[in-house]
Amino acid sequence: MLGEINWEYILVLYRISNSEREDSGFTHQHFELLTGQSPRLVELLMRLWDVYNQRGGISMFQTEMLFREALNEALLSVFNRESNYESHTLFERISSYVRKYYYKDITIHTLTEQNNVNRNRLSYVFRKHAGMGAAEYLLNYRIKMAQKMLCTSDVPVQQIAQAVGIADPFYFSRVFKKRVGISPTKYREKFINNPY
Repeated sequence: MLGEINWEYILVLYRISNSEREDSGFTHQHFELLTGQSPRLVELLMRLWDVYNQRGGISMFQTEMLFREALNEALLSVFNRESNYESHTLFERISSYVRKYYYKDITIHTLTEQNNVNRNRLSYVFRKHAGMGAAEYLLNYRIKMAQKMLCTSDVPVQQIAQAVGIADPFYFSRVFKKRVGISPTKYREKFINNPY
C-alpha cells in the first residue's frame, strides 16, 4: 500500500544472451516510463504474467514472444516521448524567435539553417504544435502585430507593413484583408470610430 492507494506491479527479471548483448545499443542505457504512458504495455505485461504461469511447452515460447513485444513497446513509448519533447522544444525555440524578430527578413530557409532542420521537419513540427506551417505562422504573427500598430498609432500603412517585415505594401494590404476581412485602412477607421 502506498499512502491510501493500493497499487500493483509486475517485476520482470531477464537475462540477455551474449549474442544479443552485443547487437543491442540498449545494454547500458536507462529509460523512464511514465504511469499511463502506454496502456498497451500494461496489457502486454498482464498477458505475459498469465502465460508465464501456465504449464506446457508452448507457454515458454509465448512468454518469450510476449516479453520481446513488451520490451519493444516500452522502447517505442520512450522513443515517442523523447521525440515529442524534442519537437516541442524545437517549436518553442523557433516560435519564440519569430515573435522576437518578426520584423526582420525571416524566411523558411533562414529558420531551417539556424535550427539545423530540413523543411519537412520544420513543417511537421509547426503543423503538430501550431496547426499550420511555419510560413503561415510567421505571416499570422506579422498581421497580428500590424493590427496592434494600426490601433495604437497613426503611422502610415506602408510604414507599418515594413515595420512588421513585409516590404511590399500592396502584398501586405492583400494579405491583411484576406486574413482580417477588411483592408488595413478600414480596420484603423473601424477601431478609431469604435475602440471597444
